[in-house]
Amino acid sequence: MPSAPAAIAQVNIARMRWDASDPRMAGFVDNIARMNALAERFPGFLWRMTDGSADRLFALGDPRMTVTVSAWESVEAVRAFAHRTVHARFLGRRAEWFEPLAPRPHLAFWPIAPGAWPTAREAMDRLALLDAEGPSARVFGFEGPPAPA
Repeated sequence: MPSAPAAIAQVNIARMRWDASDPRMAGFVDNIARMNALAERFPGFLWRMTDGSADRLFALGDPRMTVTVSAWESVEAVRAFAHRTVHARFLGRRAEWFEPLAPRPHLAFWPIAPGAWPTAREAMDRLALLDAEGPSARVFGFEGPPAPA
């Protein structure tokens, strides 16, 4: 029996320049539900964390931190959503709404079994792993995992 195709998990963190209630953040904040709904209907989308556990874990007392944890069929599906839908307009305004997090990674992908949705702790650990060790088969960025040596 063939095995089920692998899926990928994704975590994306950002720190808002201002509180969510600040009028300068309205262009972002007022569209969060719209972008989530668009993602959920997009081909290749599998799941997103909605219980708030990632927000609680990543924020660590900082209400300006935002986080998205989701699962997709492939990195290509995420890339298509992020760059070939109206989401690209919001991505293009990222510097207007969010502080740079460099040199630390703000985005990570890792392989998961279909239906094995990641926890907030796992997402945080994968970002830390990417920061500490760089891209590998266990965690990587949009470039995908490195080619085998």
